[in-house]
Amino acid sequence: MDSLLLLAQAAEDLAPGGILAGGACMFVGVILGLVGFVLWIWALVHAIRNPALDSNERLIWVLVIIFLQLIGALIYVIVARKGEARKGV
Repeated sequence: MDSLLLLAQAAEDLAPGGILAGGACMFVGVILGLVGFVLWIWALVHAIRNPALDSNERLIWVLVIIFLQLIGALIYVIVARKGEARKGV
């Protein structure tokens, strides 16, 4: 119990001097969360409206983006860019 208290006190001592102390860390987290959410929504809308995809590919991409969330959106963005570059779109 004493070691846990010492760790908490050490963490408290480090926080005020850090660059991302207190509210700044929360602000960065909120901003990163919003950017991730916007990327996810963009990938989902792009997959639904992408004319280069047939209905089966569209369904697969939508499911990948929905179930894998941010990772699925990132995979879609990377693969879609390669596919567009290859097709010359």
